Amino acid sequence: MLFSNLLQAQNKQKKLYIGINFGTGDSEMVHFGLIADDGGNYSKNYKSVGVSFLSNLSKSIDLETGITITNHPDLSYSPPFYPGRPDTMYYDSKTLVAIPVLARIHFWKYFFINPGLVFSIDPSKQTERFDNQSGIGLNLGFGAQYDFDFGLSLFANPYLRFYTMPISFSGVNYPEHLTESGFRFGIMYRLTKGD
Repeated sequence: MLFSNLLQAQNKQKKLYIGINFGTGDSEMVHFGLIADDGGNYSKNYKSVGVSFLSNLSKSIDLETGITITNHPDLSYSPPFYPGRPDTMYYDSKTLVAIPVLARIHFWKYFFINPGLVFSIDPSKQTERFDNQSGIGLNLGFGAQYDFDFGLSLFANPYLRFYTMPISFSGVNYPEHLTESGFRFGIMYRLTKGD
């Protein structure tokens, strides 16, 4: 009885959502250190799918977390040009598992920004051409959310994501950072009403 009353009291204060989201966009491997004659790393489209959990911290700020799987199928590396060296392109792919921890800050009723951290796991091995992307990165996004009265919510969210910045677990002095410039959309369902 006491547990039931505590749970009801908590539900009056908290709004809890669960949902799924899908994303796509362009990505690139970048260095933020000064490295001479490093060649170029390139990536094209990526796709992502994720499960999201959302809980309000205050009237205008939500905490968003979950798990996202992102596939980068078209990574390529072009070595620096030297006379007499063959112009060889190297290709690879990566699939990352990410756990975002974002603040969804609402304004003007339907809009939000969502800065935060991204904890990433890169199961692929460290290679000479492509650094491992396990670490802690940054996320910054802007979006819109519409809540229906019956508990369903839809959102659209353009964002920038920098993997392994500021912390990389690759062990490289000047690691590459996989960056995403993309768009995700999702559907969420409200589990509790809250205030």
